[in-house]
Amino acid sequence: MKDDIFLTVAMHFPAGGKEVILAKEIVERVQRLPEPLQAEVLDFVEFLLTKTSGESGKEEDRRWMGFSLRSAFRGMDDEPELYADKDLKERFQ
Repeated sequence: MKDDIFLTVAMHFPAGGKEVILAKEIVERVQRLPEPLQAEVLDFVEFLLTKTSGESGKEEDRRWMGFSLRSAFRGMDDEPELYADKDLKERFQ
């Protein structure tokens, strides 16, 4: 399995050099971690990728906000109105 990971790293950095050495070192260290911590490392890498992707991360945030608002207000159109204009004591303009 370790050789498969190194082969994948070499494919991403065919020129070799410092990038391959760094990638191999990261792989070796992550493999020594317990599996729950490996999952945390993966989550952090995904966070960094999203953070550095620029606009796509902002677009994803906008989509989540829209989804959240739609979910929060879902079904409110069907609710009966509890108050009418005549119930207002003050009007602001």
